[in-house]
Amino acid sequence: MQGRKKQTMVSTGECRQAGRSWGQLPDPPTWMTAGAADRFREIVSQLDEIGALAVTDLGLCERYACTYDRWRKAEQALAESAEDIHYTRLLNRAGQPASAVAVPALAQLNKCSDQLAKMEAALGLTPCERSRLPATRPAGPLDPMEELLQEQCNP
Repeated sequence: MQGRKKQTMVSTGECRQAGRSWGQLPDPPTWMTAGAADRFREIVSQLDEIGALAVTDLGLCERYACTYDRWRKAEQALAESAEDIHYTRLLNRAGQPASAVAVPALAQLNKCSDQLAKMEAALGLTPCERSRLPATRPAGPLDPMEELLQEQCNP
């Protein structure tokens, strides 16, 4: 069953207009880990460069940075583990093998991957979503064709 067709994002508000930047980017919260704070600075800077950073996006950027840091730590834990198998077999009450369960690092990795995919789409970090963001253009007056189109679209 098909859902609604995704519409092109419309930039409104000073911090959402293409080509405009914040000037002074926000600092990461003090409670963030070092890895999450680095990712926060990176993602805020990237979104600001393309003119797609709004005040309302900062909470999502914080969650994205923290989830990204957890994902990296889970990947590192799996890479450093001596075992190649990332599942453990549980035993039932009789001591016989029962179902297999993912080790905690793998379970965290899978959960973070799902969350990251959703947040990346919401922030416009995937190729498909990025195509809907306004293109970066230098600040300055609009060319005559853009002025005409804006008059036609916004009577």
